[in-house]
Amino acid sequence: MFRFSDKTYKVLVDAGWHPQRNYDIGSFKECILNNGYRMSPIIEQFLMSYGGLKIEYNRKNGTKNSFHFDARTAIERVDDLWAQTTYYERLKVGLCVVGQADTDHLTLMMDETGKFYGGFDDFLCFIAESGEEAIEAMCSDREFEEIT
Repeated sequence: MFRFSDKTYKVLVDAGWHPQRNYDIGSFKECILNNGYRMSPIIEQFLMSYGGLKIEYNRKNGTKNSFHFDARTAIERVDDLWAQTTYYERLKVGLCVVGQADTDHLTLMMDETGKFYGGFDDFLCFIAESGEEAIEAMCSDREFEEIT
């Protein structure tokens, strides 16, 4: 089991998360599948634990930032062709939209193995090896690895 830093754990709890959380992802799943994305068991489990949360945190420079795991809202705000075509061509792996970050400019996506990515138009980045590691990376204000 992943161990969050104390800071990240606190912002998660403040957002309504707890370790036994089991969020109803029925509406997310319907939206994901209806929009042509695939939802692996790893993505399902992640959304059951973190789906619907809006996490607010302080950046290193003291400004506030946030990200959310409302897959339905994120899918409604993104051009599906970026995630399903353009990013696929670069990664050679399918992605599923799970949320948004950085004032909703960065679309958050997972592949079927749980790796976490972010995209905004032509910009694509690798965030972390898992959803939990991605949460920690975002709350710690880490730089993401751009994929060219």
